[in-house]
Amino acid sequence: MNTFQDVIKALGGGAVLAADIGENPITVRQWGNRGSIPVKYWPAIITAAKEKRVKGISYQTLARLVEARA
Repeated sequence: MNTFQDVIKALGGGAVLAADIGENPITVRQWGNRGSIPVKYWPAIITAAKEKRVKGISYQTLARLVEARA
């Protein structure tokens, strides 16, 4: 995973991820457009990745993506 957009795509895209974590699809799409995901959603995203058996999505990965943007 090199971008937050990659994370969203790996989890099925904006609409699918939104449904999985109980968030508005527009909000999730905006995360992709902005290239960031608010930290408060990381636990739900990591849980969704585990449930879907998507490897490479962890707190460390998300933190690395934040650092890469800085």
